[in-house]
Amino acid sequence: MKVIACTDIGKLRPQNQDSYYVPDTEKQFFIVADGMGGQKAGSVASKIAVEIMSNYIDEYYNKENDKEELLKKAVSHTNEIVYKLASENEELKGMGTTIVAALLSDDDIYIVSAGDSRCYLIRNRMISQLTIDNSYVEVLVQQGVITKEEANNHPDKNIITKAIGVEKNIEVETQKIKAENGDILLLCSDGLTNMVKNEEILDMVLDGHTNLDECVSKLVNKAIENGGKDNITVVLVEVQNDGE
Repeated sequence: MKVIACTDIGKLRPQNQDSYYVPDTEKQFFIVADGMGGQKAGSVASKIAVEIMSNYIDEYYNKENDKEELLKKAVSHTNEIVYKLASENEELKGMGTTIVAALLSDDDIYIVSAGDSRCYLIRNRMISQLTIDNSYVEVLVQQGVITKEEANNHPDKNIITKAIGVEKNIEVETQKIKAENGDILLLCSDGLTNMVKNEEILDMVLDGHTNLDECVSKLVNKAIENGGKDNITVVLVEVQNDGE
């Protein structure tokens, strides 16, 4: 298992409201969060969400055999705490955060998300978006009102329909896929995907996958080169068999 992560403030934002988590233990789970709700509130929301969720997963990793249920409980627990803090503190009122997390256990990959931070799978020289954006434009795409291409430039593309801490309760969907040796998972905030097309992401990962440090730097720099309108966070995970 190889993991590289990077976050950057971008060119226009006064503060980096993104947060991420990669483990320093043998447990394999990864989180990216993109905060919202004002400068202070947004950064607080993403930081707290990543901390609470990672601690929950770490504590119950070996106690909950159903890893999809573990992720759902972790999101619910995290949402409860962020919502409570936002409700009780005037300066944090309205804060929330997107979240996307991937957990690897045995030969399986488990994914959960809320908002428009994404997880991609790169396998067999192809890129697949594993998560579905919880956003207004995604609803329009699903209804056939606009195309995927039109969604990329829609004026309301930043309106999200689900996030951590916004409502008292949250329901999320999880998914499970079989891992293959050489798979690359990419977790990111929309600061990357709004600036860099999926095809460009794929090309850069394929060109630099033997050096993940360089690959992550190229992805972040490309987002900045293309405008850097938001904070940019990227976590790359390369799945390897034991001994590889």
